[in-house]
Amino acid sequence: MEVNIIKKLFIFFIITFMFCLYGCSTDKKTDKENIKETIKNYYAKSYDMWMNLDYTDLSNYLDLDSIQSYNKTIALQEAIERWTYSIKKGYYKGKRERHKVFYDYKSININNDEATVDVILSPEKGVCAYPLFICLGENTFNLVKSNNIWLISSHDYSDAYFYERSKTKKIKFDIDKIHREVDRDYK
Repeated sequence: MEVNIIKKLFIFFIITFMFCLYGCSTDKKTDKENIKETIKNYYAKSYDMWMNLDYTDLSNYLDLDSIQSYNKTIALQEAIERWTYSIKKGYYKGKRERHKVFYDYKSININNDEATVDVILSPEKGVCAYPLFICLGENTFNLVKSNNIWLISSHDYSDAYFYERSKTKKIKFDIDKIHREVDRDYK
């Protein structure tokens, strides 16, 4: 009888241990998958807006309390306005195309509600022109988890200062300046 109780206790502890292992590993995997989804959806949503020439909200992907993330939204609005104005003025008559972006995640390090992600973005074969918000090559993202949602708080890549211009000072959307720059560029 005593052996039977020991066997039952042993089986109970094994099953409990397996549930703990499964629960612990899926939490991290879920976070990693959610982080990848945040990054991919940020690019997909930005690309959609750029292709449709219509800016909408990015707060599901960006921590807008971060100056750099805020600047990403302004830079995208500026890019959309540049295209819209160029087309309206007849400066650009070509065809705009959307191209695939491939993600090669090198590392995803999660520490509580913060994460650092190293990913290499690669182009579709034979394509070399992408919108400015897509920087091919090495990218490092820092994300924060807010209300159980992973948001991009900072992003290091080779053209960050060209596109966003600053991580410490908010940039301003100036439609007149954009129009003057476009007119100058096409003359």
